[in-house]
Amino acid sequence: MQVVRLGQQLSCTFCRKPQSDGRVLIAPPDKLSYICEECTLQPARLKNISQESGSKSDSAPSGVVGVFRLVRSQIALKCSFCGKATGLPGLYRSAVESGTQAHICTDCLNVCRQILKQEDSGALNAGKDPDIKLG
Repeated sequence: MQVVRLGQQLSCTFCRKPQSDGRVLIAPPDKLSYICEECTLQPARLKNISQESGSKSDSAPSGVVGVFRLVRSQIALKCSFCGKATGLPGLYRSAVESGTQAHICTDCLNVCRQILKQEDSGALNAGKDPDIKLG
C-alpha cells in the first residue's frame, strides 16, 4: 500500500471526500480503491458487513431479490485492498456512503492505521508539517 500525495485529484472510495479536503489517501497496489485518514481512524465511518447482513437475514427471503440477497450474504466478499476473500465478520464497508461497493478487511485497515502512524511520526521527527505532502 502507498500514500497518495497531493496534486492527484482522487477521492476516498468509502466517503467520497476529495483528497484536497483531507490530508492523505492510502491506495492498494492496484490503485483502484482509496481510503482517507478519517475513514481509517474513525470507527463510526465504517460498518462491519456482518452487522447489516445479520439484521437482514432475520426474515425469510421472498422472491428473486430476497434469494439473491441471501446467497450474496453467504458468499465471501473480497477486500478491495488486498483482494483476499474474507468472511463477513472481518470485512467493512462505508457507513456514510451507501453507493460504494468498496470493502476493506481488518488486516488492511490495521495496515492503513500503521501507515498513518508512521507518516505522522516521520513528519514530526523530520520537523515537517505532517499536513503537507509533496509529490
